[in-house]
Amino acid sequence: MKRHIKAIKKYNNAHIVVIGHSRAALYAKQLYEDGFAQQLVTYNKPVNMVDIATNLISGKKQKNDPNVTNIRTSGDVISMGSNLLVNPNKNDIIIPSKTLNPLYEHKSDRIGSLDETELIGNGIFKKTIDFSKIRVKQLRDYIKTHKVASKLKINITGLTKKQMIKIVEILLQ
Repeated sequence: MKRHIKAIKKYNNAHIVVIGHSRAALYAKQLYEDGFAQQLVTYNKPVNMVDIATNLISGKKQKNDPNVTNIRTSGDVISMGSNLLVNPNKNDIIIPSKTLNPLYEHKSDRIGSLDETELIGNGIFKKTIDFSKIRVKQLRDYIKTHKVASKLKINITGLTKKQMIKIVEILLQ
């Protein structure tokens, strides 16, 4: 906490994003909830079974926060209860498991299985992205993977790079 407060003072609280894996994800979540960050990214965050039971009994779901992204592997036992605890966020990402080994699926290097075109978080830095430097193939792949979720009915065949950039900007809004 002391280091985080020093960072806030040093960088004037400018777009601080906290990231945590496993137990560190719980600490990162607390920093975010206490207002010490503008965005939270967790990876295989553990879920307390008491919280799950309480929320199931009360019928209460956590609110959908666009500044929070929860990433987990589908075979990670520690974070598995998150599906019962919250409504899936549009920013939430589930990485398909490769094995039945829960220890392997909880490892931090599994995050390397994410598709390169996958954008993490809500894009607080999107104003600084120079889309003209992104390859056409990457733009095309991003549009293909996100147009279905965004319910865009568009044929990208024959589009120019400028047109693809406009579509990506729309998808990021």
